[in-house]
Amino acid sequence: MTTGYGDMIYGNCPLMITSLTRRKVPGTIKQKVGMTIVKHQIPSRTTQDWEISMNGMIYDTSTTAVLSRTYLEALDDKEKHHYADGLITGSYIIDDLTFDDSEDSPLSYKFKLTLVEYNQ
Repeated sequence: MTTGYGDMIYGNCPLMITSLTRRKVPGTIKQKVGMTIVKHQIPSRTTQDWEISMNGMIYDTSTTAVLSRTYLEALDDKEKHHYADGLITGSYIIDDLTFDDSEDSPLSYKFKLTLVEYNQ
């Protein structure tokens, strides 16, 4: 079942997206320090990176939804992973991942996700 914006893949994890925003931001060199990404701006650098923000939902049977959520949380390892949404394809890093656990449904998890392009 596809509703809202549609389905996409991040790091082999299928996501059902309800809203999505893409914007170009100044290109940076990314450095992983522990579990943090430090973005270094280089004044003479002329490239731009895509920043993609989305809201979505993981849903299915309770077992599958929990496994998918666990897998998405594991992708928040500050490493680059493959992203594809039908318009943009490339390597991206999770900049922010937030789950809305205010509802009491074991069949779905709402999330907010921000990805930044890994364009070294």
